[in-house]
Amino acid sequence: MKLVKTDRSILVYILLSLLTFGIYGLIYIYELARDVNTMCADDGKTTQGLLVYILLSIVTCGIYAIVWWYGVSERVSRAAARRGLNQVDISGSTFLLWYLLGMFVCTFLVFIAYHKLFEACNAVGNEYNTCVKSGLNPFAPAGGFNPQQPPMGAQ
Repeated sequence: MKLVKTDRSILVYILLSLLTFGIYGLIYIYELARDVNTMCADDGKTTQGLLVYILLSIVTCGIYAIVWWYGVSERVSRAAARRGLNQVDISGSTFLLWYLLGMFVCTFLVFIAYHKLFEACNAVGNEYNTCVKSGLNPFAPAGGFNPQQPPMGAQ
């Protein structure tokens, strides 16, 4: 099993997106979708990748992008709950609230939504990576890790 990225930062996201005229932001979305699909594989859902994100965002005038970020936030929030990570402070609703407030009240608030999501991804990713490195099943319920049980995909 592969490890996921756990050092996502809103500051790096903003700065490199500005410096690369948005190209880094697209790479970030690609990597985020890949990592969320890896660390949330036990939920039976799939986060669409970059190509679908771009095409459907264009067709829907940006609405799909909001739906995509909402879905990612929900998946990460549920993965955190399954792993017993109580410090994670994100859900689809929370993300949507900050995002919409940012769109209509103060643009800066959009970055709070991203920051909360990136922190949650880092927490879930750390837990996932720890389990993988230890040879434990990263998808076992919180507190129910069984060292005798082989990790997913090792059979």
